[in-house]
Amino acid sequence: LLNDINEIKSAVISRNEFKKISESMIQKYEHSEFDFEVLTIIQEVISDMEKKLNDREQEWIENVLTLGDKSRKAVHRWKEKSKYLPEFLSEETVAKVKVLDQEADEIISEGKIEDVIFYFDKLDDNEKLECIQKLQNRLFG
Repeated sequence: LLNDINEIKSAVISRNEFKKISESMIQKYEHSEFDFEVLTIIQEVISDMEKKLNDREQEWIENVLTLGDKSRKAVHRWKEKSKYLPEFLSEETVAKVKVLDQEADEIISEGKIEDVIFYFDKLDDNEKLECIQKLQNRLFG
């Protein structure tokens, strides 16, 4: 029993692994015949560990799940931070990350287009025509 409890406690890195081990332990002890209520103990350990997973996730959400001031620097920093997601995140949080990632991509894309327009506006009329010609060649060439 102690080994199984320790196995549950060690599975807090991955939410999926924790779920599998928890379900396995409940099944294992569901019909056990000990002198004390083993299933209650197992369920209490599972509940405690689930709370720890949720606390870790909440801390991650508070510290990482934001684009800050949405400046390019903040967005690029967020993209780097969220490149590899921790396995303790729930599916709901991963879905929120995907939505935020899409918003980040749009901000980055808009910034790149603004850069091109900024430098295009600095060209004289002949350079603008030459630039448009080169862009068209790239696009249709």
